[in-house]
Amino acid sequence: MPHFRLSALREVGGWDAWNVTEDADLGIRLARCGWRVEDLVSTTWEEAPNTLAAWMNQRTRWMKGWMQSTGVHLRAPLKVLAALGPFRTLILAATVFSVLVGSALYPLFLLAILMRMMDPVPLGTGNYLLAVGDAAIIVLVAIAVLAEALPALIALKRRKALHLAPFVLLAPVTHLLTSFATWRAMIELIHRPYHWHKTMHGQAKHEGRLGSLEG
Repeated sequence: MPHFRLSALREVGGWDAWNVTEDADLGIRLARCGWRVEDLVSTTWEEAPNTLAAWMNQRTRWMKGWMQSTGVHLRAPLKVLAALGPFRTLILAATVFSVLVGSALYPLFLLAILMRMMDPVPLGTGNYLLAVGDAAIIVLVAIAVLAEALPALIALKRRKALHLAPFVLLAPVTHLLTSFATWRAMIELIHRPYHWHKTMHGQAKHEGRLGSLEG
């Protein structure tokens, strides 16, 4: 649950009532105005969607909100650069690129890996370009696995919930579903830009189930 100083909200113009992921837009505007967002070391027992349809609607709304926020701030890119500076602007651009473009092209990336695995030429052999491509695939897959697995395993350890570790293996399935949500969001952005897929709460039959946060 986010908490804001009222003075900060007023300074950046308050909530954008037309953005379906208003916190993404607000975070950028806070940064542009010199404010900083930090995390509290605490537990928020927020209920996650418990059906595929609810999960897909939530991800579609999130992706559409990222697109809206990107479009809003790209109207004046030089002002963003002046407010954030080169380094933070680069970080913002890389984050947007990885979230939106990475999600949209994820199936193509998996298809490219599958096609290479089915090629009769062994991995790491062949002409120079093929060898460079193989090296890029190996490096990217290794980075993706580490970036995906390590934070999740560390979080599970801190929550004393390592019994959930096998579910990390389902990450590729989650990314494929997210890619579908991204393309769905693009279509919605054209036809229903302000439609809000509300996430239903109060569906869980149990609460808690995780250990206290370790220091």
